[in-house]
Amino acid sequence: MSDERLDPTKADGALIPMKQEPAPALDLEALEGHTPGPWEYGVRKDGSVWLSIGNPYKGEHWQGDLYAKPVDAALIAAAPALLAEVSRLTAERDAWKARCEMWEAAYNALREQAHG
Repeated sequence: MSDERLDPTKADGALIPMKQEPAPALDLEALEGHTPGPWEYGVRKDGSVWLSIGNPYKGEHWQGDLYAKPVDAALIAAAPALLAEVSRLTAERDAWKARCEMWEAAYNALREQAHG
């Protein structure tokens, strides 16, 4: 798709340049096969943080000390849910992009027919 988009504010449908910042690369395929949740963390009475990944009753499981702040442990524990949401949003974005490209091609074809 070009880096220009239709300007809906222009009666003639003129194209205006649109700058698109590249999204940071996140290789979702490289993250396939991660240990599924639940991922949990806790803070002991002495303030130390532990992290538990996986379910000991359903498969792989690791537990250990984490030398981080509790908020960092919470972010790590949320990783499976965050990854699922990124995957969902990526698929939704791709579907919208395909629809936009289809409509843009249809508009350009009609415009070409009308203006010869």
